[in-house]
Amino acid sequence: MSSSNHPTNFSNPLPEFEFDNPYNTDDMDFSILDNFDTRPGHPYFEFPDNPTAQEKCKKLRTMDVGGHIHIDWDLLNELHEGDRCQEIIGFNTPWRRARAYVRRLGSVGWSVVKKPYDLIYHFPLVTFISPQNQSSSTSMEALVCRQLGDPTTPPDSSETTALTVSTSHPIPTLISPTSIRVRIKSTSLNYANYLQILGKYQEKFALPFVPGSDYSGVVDSVGAKVTKFKVGDRVCSFAGVGSFAQFIVADEKDLYEVPEGCDLVAAGALPVAYGTSHVALVHRANLKSGQVLLVLGAAGGVGLAAVQIGKACGAIVVAVARGTEKVEFLKSMGVDHVVDLSKGGVIASVKEFLKTKKLKGVDVLYDPVGGKLTKESMKLLNWGAQILVIGFASGEVPLIPANIALVKNWTIHGLYWGSYKVHYPSVLEDSLKELLSWLASGKITIYISHSYKLQEANLAFLDIRDRKVIGKVMITFDDPKTITSSKL
Repeated sequence: MSSSNHPTNFSNPLPEFEFDNPYNTDDMDFSILDNFDTRPGHPYFEFPDNPTAQEKCKKLRTMDVGGHIHIDWDLLNELHEGDRCQEIIGFNTPWRRARAYVRRLGSVGWSVVKKPYDLIYHFPLVTFISPQNQSSSTSMEALVCRQLGDPTTPPDSSETTALTVSTSHPIPTLISPTSIRVRIKSTSLNYANYLQILGKYQEKFALPFVPGSDYSGVVDSVGAKVTKFKVGDRVCSFAGVGSFAQFIVADEKDLYEVPEGCDLVAAGALPVAYGTSHVALVHRANLKSGQVLLVLGAAGGVGLAAVQIGKACGAIVVAVARGTEKVEFLKSMGVDHVVDLSKGGVIASVKEFLKTKKLKGVDVLYDPVGGKLTKESMKLLNWGAQILVIGFASGEVPLIPANIALVKNWTIHGLYWGSYKVHYPSVLEDSLKELLSWLASGKITIYISHSYKLQEANLAFLDIRDRKVIGKVMITFDDPKTITSSKL
């Protein structure tokens, strides 16, 4: 490869730039890039006698704290003054062992890129990313569902297990100018993930796939047109699949900033469980202060979220759970009345509470359980009550008699939270923003009962299956540990 001076005429090609695969910039030889000035906001060169050009140069080349450099083609043309333009581009001066990622802003294909000049000419914006700003490897650790089956079986314990831990899964790359790669800190396990791996969820995914939905982490890399976030920012979000891994890519519009002072691990438990309960209670049922809210499965992820959101809305909260530990925990959360199913049915206990408080009945039923418990709970509902169908943890889909719903003017809401992302994304955005503000102010808390390594995911699914979880169970990266409680 030649390292001679580059021509000043942009109609001439730059020297040959050899690489093996025209579709992969990783194969390019950037050994000519040396002594690149990486000071944030520092121009490539000085214009001591031309303040206007100097100012344009500063705008031309900007760099954030993560080492991202952006070169604007239009400004480059304005600053075209002989060899100086090559200095701006960086092929005369850049930094050792740099790697380039090119965001294509047009329809030109990689087939036309034969020389470095072609790279600049056909791609209006080039983003150079420093080595410290990327993983040193092209692979990552991920939990992969290779076939449908029991997620409580230890990964790789046999050749037929549903789950395998891959240490060579490819790190996802940015797929658009507004996409962001996140290094995941924590990811939440939900009952839906359990059903996905069993093949019993309403959405089916092509095998193999990386399960996982909500997560939190730190921005690792940003696309050329990202404006809301920079490398190093703390964020949380959710996806259909993919969060049981060290990295994930999302569009900037789907990420939410985790406020300062909030625990990043706990933020990974926020989107799905708390988002589901918030949309159900606030957006669908329009829960009001003084109304009676009955929460089934109240010690689980979405149940505990519903309890806290109900209290935040000023409702009278009646919680249903099983076992002394869960009952005592719910009492400590300020629940107005707790039903312990290990000591009796729901009807007698709730009726006695309603009578003591001179209340007529339940106004809103929050039901992630289904089965027999739903049927019993309907006997407690007021005229004009609302039923929120969240899920069927019991494994049995209940039958809600339409004739009784008609006579008593019940409203039945089916809630598939994930579908809002397609049909009504603004609701999710407003919901998560309000939840983050509540978390930051201490209005609600996130309780994490256990945290596991990726290799221990089966233990987390065992906790979910056997209903041992109080609040949330997490997979964490970078020194996972058990967390008893986290107040954001």
